Amino acid sequence: MKDRFVQVMGHEMKNPIQVMNALVPLMNMMETPDISTIRRYARTLNAQITQLASLIEDLLTACAAEDRELYILKRPADLVDLVRDWTDSLVSVKRHKVIRLFSVKDRIPVCVDSKRIRGVLTAVFENAVNYSQEGTRIWIDVKRQPGFGLVIIEDEGVGIPEDELERVFQAFYRGSNIEKCDVDGVGIGLFIGKKVARQHGGDLWAENRPGGGTRMILRLPVLEERVDLFSSAMDG
Repeated sequence: MKDRFVQVMGHEMKNPIQVMNALVPLMNMMETPDISTIRRYARTLNAQITQLASLIEDLLTACAAEDRELYILKRPADLVDLVRDWTDSLVSVKRHKVIRLFSVKDRIPVCVDSKRIRGVLTAVFENAVNYSQEGTRIWIDVKRQPGFGLVIIEDEGVGIPEDELERVFQAFYRGSNIEKCDVDGVGIGLFIGKKVARQHGGDLWAENRPGGGTRMILRLPVLEERVDLFSSAMDG
């Protein structure tokens, strides 16, 4: 894991650092600085710094998840409200048609770390966006089954080879059929997602969607309504 960590860090950090190394000399060489050009360069530098910071945070989280339990701060919440708020905040939807199937009037009480769960959903959703063609559909649904709430995200993308449905949740693993997708990434989002789901007493798994594409399912335990919510929060 640590060897792979070093390898990925070196590879993924190379491009942002190269961009920054190219921009800084250009800025220094400007004899009569133009404010619009400086601002454009500054935006580019800020984007690269943000990318590096996000990469480092994800990699450190992956290593922590490999070595020990992640820090989970659970609080009572409603899964439908959580997913509704998360879908309202999505920014990567311009290229796709996102279809929300669930009713916002439904209620599924859970006790979760909302920030962590949103991170899991975002990782799954970004995969759906990145590995499906522009203009295709992405479905988001929330369902209840005995003892559990499910969040289901389906796409019309390239799918996952049947023998790799479990392997895509390994750290740094990327599907064998995505070479032509030209998508950046290190292959740790689903690894962290499954870890978070299991620390909640649930799970995260993948299925091939009939007709093509991928179906990702996040399962979380339902908070029994007879349990005192304040006590549950303190226990979490």
